[in-house]
Amino acid sequence: MAKCAVCEHVRPCIAIEVLADDIAEILYNFYGTDPVIRTCGAGDLGRYIRAGNPLALIVAEMLECDDNEGSVTAAIVELLTVCSEYDLKRGGEPRFEADALYMRRSIRPTEVEEKWQEFKNGVMHRSRFFNDHGKAFLDWLFKGIHHLKDENSQEVVRLFEVEDGWELYRGRYCPPSSDPKNILVSPETELAAPPKEKARAGRMNPVGVPVFYGAFDRDTCIAELRPSVGGMVLTGAFQLLRDARVLDFGVLENIFDSQPMSCFDPAYRMNMERRQFLRTLHSKISSPVTPDQEHEYLLTQVIAEYLSTQVEPPIDGVMFASVQHQDGINIVLFSRVLAIIPYQERTEDDPIIGNGPFPSGLAYIPDTLEAHKIGCVTFEVEPLVINGDIVIRDWRYEQDPYGEWDY
Repeated sequence: MAKCAVCEHVRPCIAIEVLADDIAEILYNFYGTDPVIRTCGAGDLGRYIRAGNPLALIVAEMLECDDNEGSVTAAIVELLTVCSEYDLKRGGEPRFEADALYMRRSIRPTEVEEKWQEFKNGVMHRSRFFNDHGKAFLDWLFKGIHHLKDENSQEVVRLFEVEDGWELYRGRYCPPSSDPKNILVSPETELAAPPKEKARAGRMNPVGVPVFYGAFDRDTCIAELRPSVGGMVLTGAFQLLRDARVLDFGVLENIFDSQPMSCFDPAYRMNMERRQFLRTLHSKISSPVTPDQEHEYLLTQVIAEYLSTQVEPPIDGVMFASVQHQDGINIVLFSRVLAIIPYQERTEDDPIIGNGPFPSGLAYIPDTLEAHKIGCVTFEVEPLVINGDIVIRDWRYEQDPYGEWDY
């Protein structure tokens, strides 16, 4: 306890020199001087601007203190930018430049990426059924997932309520030589998720575990099937019969921390790495897998099972961007949505459970069956041969997905 030199109250205090040293360490680790940005205009007509904020503003925001006269901020800035005459004579320099502009650098989640690779290798090549290290990693990664939101306050885990009337589409591909009669006669069963005896492994399920793979529109549904020319795709609409919690990876990509973390927290860097990594999880989940690399689905299968069984309250499905149809959104509903569940009492922890017993949580909407004849298929291609030379993309020089600067 000591008497504060600013407010003159007796409180737990810190020497301003020590505080300045702590702030200097934060600046070294998480901030950098502004890059010079060239605006439009050719030759001498081009203008150069400087981005960033003065050191005093950075320090004031960092301290979040009620410093109307700026005395605390000014004192710390002086300690950060001053260099004693003794040091100057010996070639010393101030720790920071008084007239420079500073910007927060993005934190690359290198340590979390290493943990992700360890998790991936452990699941795929060591122990996939009893993996304590893998579960511990997912516990840490998805901690508090129900409370995350984006800048528009859209929650990462969205509640799809029956009364909202959501329509989800699912399709079946019929090759030219096949007969679609069974689908035409019984679309409610033929278009639904397969029974467990016929459930094949997919992006979000192992063999024998049925899930519902669908989309929010028919075009995405058709594109995801990657049909051949001359074939036919039959699509139908389904509706929810009970509310479902769905993790939206698109929202996760844009999460915003409504309660900013303090950069004085020793765990600040790791927490920031976690948040940055979660923003990239969408691309990892939705990346395409070729038929000969289907073992890559094991990772997403484990994540799906974890979300469905290890998170409280449980998550009923996920939604993510389609890689086959621009702006399309896929949705996967886990087996717990499809299963018939017995009577359960409503609780405060799980308010969407009502009185039962319940039928399956998903049902076909009558008279929504449509047939689509596949006339042509288009592709987006990237040239890899220019002037007779094969061009191989070097991913080391691709744009950094985390960015150098955190605008």
